[in-house]
Amino acid sequence: MSSSKPSIFIGVPTLGDVRVELAINWLRWVTNPRYQVTIYPTLNVQPTPVARNQIVKAFLDSNCEYLLMIDSNVIPPQNILDLALLDKDIVGGVCFICKDNKLIPVVLKEVPNGFSVYDDLPSNTLMEVDAIGTGCIMIKRKVLEEWSQPYFEFRFDVDGMLSIGEDFYFCQKAKSLSYNILVHTGYLCAHYSSVDLTGIAQKHLNDLMSTARS
Repeated sequence: MSSSKPSIFIGVPTLGDVRVELAINWLRWVTNPRYQVTIYPTLNVQPTPVARNQIVKAFLDSNCEYLLMIDSNVIPPQNILDLALLDKDIVGGVCFICKDNKLIPVVLKEVPNGFSVYDDLPSNTLMEVDAIGTGCIMIKRKVLEEWSQPYFEFRFDVDGMLSIGEDFYFCQKAKSLSYNILVHTGYLCAHYSSVDLTGIAQKHLNDLMSTARS
């Protein structure tokens, strides 16, 4: 790795707004003397794969060494730029989503019928996985320079239903080209999203009742 400070291109797909917490972090990152940082938000570019592909093209037109893609509603820890010091081809922080009234990490292993979530992630560990979300992901320049377009793409089944999102498409393509996908569980990202709390509250109540009966 070069002895000069790492240059990081931060691409943010957005329809025009970002979380205040993320904007504050931008100010911290661009003034961090350890890194050379460029911020590139897209504006009203849809759908998401198009925005991500636009970010990649802008990154490749720059002289930056690493692309750090962060969704506009994701807040990584302030030290997220330190992922560059790992000098890995593809590495991400841990993002979470709410599914079936449960909070789950978007850190996946491949199974015969698709992907399965890791049930128990070790703490503060760099580990190889089969797929991660692209809410917070760092990609080295050489990876994207070797790829053909599109870098991100929705895939649909014969009925026109979405079968794979652009993030897992990216991960499958990376694996097919023999790139390792890593996640560092020491970098936990906040993810702001609207959810129905009724189901979560009901599940919590059911769990309490089950515990009381046992």
